[in-house]
Amino acid sequence: MSNGVVTADDKYTILIRNLRRRINDTVSESPADGEQPPVVSNDDMKDEIDLAISYVDPELDITTLRREFYEVVILRVWIMFCKMLAFDSAKFFYMQQTSQTYNKGERTNHYLAVAKNLESIFDKTMERHGLEGSVCVGDVNILDRDTLTEDTLLADDPPADVQITGTEELSVAKGFNAGDYRITWEKTNEWDFQAYKLYKDTNANVDKDSPIVATVYYNYTTEYVINLPTPGDYYFCIYVLDNRDQYSKKSNIVKITVSTGSV
Repeated sequence: MSNGVVTADDKYTILIRNLRRRINDTVSESPADGEQPPVVSNDDMKDEIDLAISYVDPELDITTLRREFYEVVILRVWIMFCKMLAFDSAKFFYMQQTSQTYNKGERTNHYLAVAKNLESIFDKTMERHGLEGSVCVGDVNILDRDTLTEDTLLADDPPADVQITGTEELSVAKGFNAGDYRITWEKTNEWDFQAYKLYKDTNANVDKDSPIVATVYYNYTTEYVINLPTPGDYYFCIYVLDNRDQYSKKSNIVKITVSTGSV
């Protein structure tokens, strides 16, 4: 600050200092082994601040931003960083393809929950200042550093469907039980994968309202052994579920016919 005049650099410094304190308070105290919060440079912070200012009022920039609007800008950037942390947490677990029992969605949901709470505060703050606009935390956005615009990730969409690739009757001679069948399917590539959901019915209208056979929590597990001891026709389909509880489209339907005396 020079001669009592608050410069653009002074404003960035104030905003960044406040943001770092808030973001540090937001980060979960017990991260999973190996996961680190993203390192955000001051330049990245400035880009996010510039985007938030333009959102508050397209006619404003850092040089004309009034102190009364600091809290609005801080809240919006804080929400954006919570979303980015949610995205990074979910991507970390997908990239690791971990087999540990840690709930993959726990940290993602933690940051989205913080963002949701902040959204309510943000809306009330905007209203108090006579401003219009809202932040939807249902979407996970990232910043395009070149254009200072937000790009919505494909992860906002429901997961892509996978197809069942085969069924196989298993042999008692090889240690399986009579009536055991293996069902196999394609591997999903969804970064925010939560589970495969396998369903069974006695008619070709099988879907996610039918009895569930199995919930498979690891994306690299692409088979399931089911026992069908009673003769008859059984129909199966599978869905992919993501961490936002969105279902994919239904897979193809396969039929297993169990005849009397199957082994």
